[in-house]
Amino acid sequence: MRSNKILNGLLNKLSFDKNSSEVFVQSFKSSIVKASGMAFGIIVSILLGRYLGPDGIGIINLSNRVVSILLLIALFGMQQVIVKEVSLGASKRDNKRIASNVVTTYFFNGILSIFLVTVMILLTPWLANTVFDNPELEIPLLIFLIIAPFQVFARLFSSGLIGFRKIWQASLVDQALSLILVSIGLGVIVFFNLEFTVINVAWCYGISRILVFLVTGIYWHSLFKEYKQVSNKLKSILNMGFPMFVASLTASLSNNIDILFLGFLSTTYEVGLYTVAAKIAFMTSFFLAVAHSAISPKVAILYDDENKAPLEKMIQTITLILVILGVLSLLIFVIFGHTLLGIWGTEFREAYLLLVILSIGQFVNIATGTVGSLFSMTGFEKNLLWINVIYLGFNICISYVLISMYGALGAAVAMAVSVALFNIFKVIMVKRLVGINLISIGFLKK
Repeated sequence: MRSNKILNGLLNKLSFDKNSSEVFVQSFKSSIVKASGMAFGIIVSILLGRYLGPDGIGIINLSNRVVSILLLIALFGMQQVIVKEVSLGASKRDNKRIASNVVTTYFFNGILSIFLVTVMILLTPWLANTVFDNPELEIPLLIFLIIAPFQVFARLFSSGLIGFRKIWQASLVDQALSLILVSIGLGVIVFFNLEFTVINVAWCYGISRILVFLVTGIYWHSLFKEYKQVSNKLKSILNMGFPMFVASLTASLSNNIDILFLGFLSTTYEVGLYTVAAKIAFMTSFFLAVAHSAISPKVAILYDDENKAPLEKMIQTITLILVILGVLSLLIFVIFGHTLLGIWGTEFREAYLLLVILSIGQFVNIATGTVGSLFSMTGFEKNLLWINVIYLGFNICISYVLISMYGALGAAVAMAVSVALFNIFKVIMVKRLVGINLISIGFLKK
């Protein structure tokens, strides 16, 4: 409470409006957790770069990307369903509603994840040797796949925590804890002079994810233990989950298509270089993610109350701050890019041009502000879905062409161009549909 008062006082002195101040105060704890997760993610990435080189880090990241898409399919949009149903059940003290939805998702997602993992395990030799043309990918990918069902349940538990308003705790177990445990595991390997191989690194990831599953499960079941009179909610949760699944799948494919195509059309060495450049360039997305999570509820309330003037003022204030952060980040990456890349190892400095191109794309991304929240929180989710579907199609086409011709450089250009074009388009559509200007100057004000 004391920290909240201090933050409010500081923001008032900086002439922040009431709504903007509230957004920043509410996001404080979550920001700390996300920053910790990002910091440990960078530590892990540096260790992998130092000890495995571009090829090794490429194998690990390619395995992660393949499994992340499998997880999204296995979850089938149920994370959002759990958040909604647990929130409503908790507010009405309806334990039967919570239990019925939770247990139904346990069975549905558990069976679906085991089925998908079994199919992928059978396909792993073909994926490693034929699709990605790298036999060293096979065992790490198998390890990641075996652990995938544990990740599915950990994310369901985490969604339940959010439903009970344990926001920062959910962020900790969902975003930071695994990376903290992986960094500890890698530290143990280095400290005891054990063999730092791709397979041992994959086991570090696997063990950490099992531990996250156990911790999250224990915490969730300490909050909710009422599993009496459970009814089957499969039909209703599928109806709720499917649109969310489609939206999440298109977004995830858009975010991962560069790495997947690069692994398919190029080499894991280039995947490694590109991954590190993207890791640095996408640091600015931290600010945007915090703003999204903090601003969404406020946008929904103000828009529902038809308070467009304070809503627009809040959006413009936050967008201006994001633009300033974006400019500073871009300058840092352009000026100190070679030095930053050298932290991962001297061979990664050849990724400087990739870093600059990706940073430009991310600058446009952060400069266009929380445009996604304005779509989803004002009743224009279907418009956002169609924009994302078109974006995915465009991204697939341009990525395939440019990566085929220029490898990692083509991937960087494709990502930067796609992100920039479609975020600018979203800003224009928000003005037309919602009637909100994200910035207070320029052609958008006309």
